[in-house]
Amino acid sequence: MHVLLWLIDKISDVLFPGVFAKAKNLLAKRPLQTFAITATGAIVLLIGGFIFDSLPFYPIAFLGDDKPLRLANYLRAKALRHRVEDYLLAHADILYSDSDHTENHSWSYANILMGLGPDVVASKFKRDHFSYFHRQMRPGKSCWPQFRNTSRTEPCHTGATSWVLVAMASNGDQPSREMWTYLLDQQSLIGWWPLYEDSAMDPQNASTYSTAIALWAIQTGLTTNAIQSDLRDRAQASAQRAKSWLMSKREGSCAWLEYPDRSVNKEPSVAISGLVVYVLNEMDPRVLESSRQECITSFTKNKFVITDLEISGEVIEMNDGTDFLDAVKHQKLVWSTLAIAKLYPDLSWVDKARLRKYIESTLFTSSTPESALNYPWQMGELALMLRFIY
Repeated sequence: MHVLLWLIDKISDVLFPGVFAKAKNLLAKRPLQTFAITATGAIVLLIGGFIFDSLPFYPIAFLGDDKPLRLANYLRAKALRHRVEDYLLAHADILYSDSDHTENHSWSYANILMGLGPDVVASKFKRDHFSYFHRQMRPGKSCWPQFRNTSRTEPCHTGATSWVLVAMASNGDQPSREMWTYLLDQQSLIGWWPLYEDSAMDPQNASTYSTAIALWAIQTGLTTNAIQSDLRDRAQASAQRAKSWLMSKREGSCAWLEYPDRSVNKEPSVAISGLVVYVLNEMDPRVLESSRQECITSFTKNKFVITDLEISGEVIEMNDGTDFLDAVKHQKLVWSTLAIAKLYPDLSWVDKARLRKYIESTLFTSSTPESALNYPWQMGELALMLRFIY
């Protein structure tokens, strides 16, 4: 080792003084040429470094599908998806048959169905989903509370209700006229939904999350013809109002606050912004066409892990004066990645490589990312994300 260090030291003594001396003489004789050569070399090195750093992530059509996941990670994503699907199928059986299970509420069941997707649900989980959801409804109403309906005092929840309607419409079950009418009735005149029923009198209760998820439900119902024909015109008008409201509440080009009309504004929500981008692109892929670059920058400026959650903790005052807490948790990585997946098809090769690299550096930080998740709804949303990138 000492001999090797001595040899390196001697070579440096001989080589570098000679190199620097020659460069100094050349700069004195031909300064402009030397500067041009040096600058050109630096630019070439920078471009070459960028190309070789991004090259493994460029989509090559004949080597695999043009998805926001490079070929080298297909097997990892496939194995992850199978593990998550096995978990969801097992939990769906438990929830369907065990009415006393702590996680047995309609929202979790809807998350599971959406994560599995219509093909898997039809082939591997043949259950009467409509009957299950009907049993879980709030007594006397065509809507669903956030948690298992053990009390008549808990109000219906827009998030839970909308997830149920999305799940039913996506899996071939037509929600009843009363279910759709309930959701449409809860919308404010200018387009937003509150988180809880009967709280739309106060504009401070305007919820970006509720509006995006309700819009998703209505758009899915329209696309799958799950909304009764005499309600379609009303549903289409409702969807347009919701879209206009969401677009009017943007922070910059591609970010949204959870409660934009509250006097104390917080930082935009990453997860909810991802949900909004996903839903708006489901409705119309051109709606954010001019903001794609800003969206990419917004969703890739920070790296998240699978356990990163957001919660607003805001208090919602009902029309009758009672209060309820917004305790909904949102997964940052899942919804930012779903937004990226929606934007991906219309991007340049360079931007596609950038997004592929970002997804690899966030999703595959461990061999079993799903092991850090604790609840079926989290696994359901993770599976939904995997359906779009794999």
